[in-house]
Amino acid sequence: MRNKILVGLVLLLAMIVAACSSTGGSGGVADERKARARYEELAKQLDEINGEYSDGTSRQPRNLSVISPRLQRDPYFSKSLSYKKAASDALNRMDWPMAYDQASKGLVELNKFRANRLIAQADELTKAIRRRGLDKVYPDGFARGVDLTNKARSRFNSADFVGSRLDADKAVAELRKVYNDMILVNEYTVVLGDCLWRIALKPEIYNDAYRWPKIYMANRRKFRQPDNPDLIYPGQVFSIPR
Repeated sequence: MRNKILVGLVLLLAMIVAACSSTGGSGGVADERKARARYEELAKQLDEINGEYSDGTSRQPRNLSVISPRLQRDPYFSKSLSYKKAASDALNRMDWPMAYDQASKGLVELNKFRANRLIAQADELTKAIRRRGLDKVYPDGFARGVDLTNKARSRFNSADFVGSRLDADKAVAELRKVYNDMILVNEYTVVLGDCLWRIALKPEIYNDAYRWPKIYMANRRKFRQPDNPDLIYPGQVFSIPR
């Protein structure tokens, strides 16, 4: 009888130790906090980006319950959303290492998103500067901007997405100095092949494709179908809010 009781106590102790090591021990608590903190950081950045690029067509709060259509089609943003869901599922299972890993991968995708967006802005600035001949007027600043853009692209291709984002941000700032005297238009006439995305990306407009909702909301009454921002026609004149 005594042996049976002893065996039972040993088994019970083993179960308690196993439970503590997986969820209740100091290491488990630390892992949980680390995983939840990384998840919250991912969720925060996703909300910030979605709010910044909200299409303005909904009166609902700017959060992940309403995602901008352009962001839905962006591969990096979409992947980060998938990683967020995987991290959330892992948290519910109390799989802290998996939750931390998935949230970390989501943050990597957001760095890709930001770096890619800034490189696109730098490329558009480079084209605009050359069209206006400003590369001949400010050759040094232009050369620095182009060099930084190339470095950003190289780092992106080498999977250094944080470094790529930083270099691309510097490139955009340098190139903006070159064309800082460029006249920003207050009106734009639509030409064949235009869409609000491309119009917003033009340096003389916003140099940022994701700001197309500003044009849409300011000119909504001019649309033949006001609820459809994709239907624009050559000859339409849009005001450009500043």
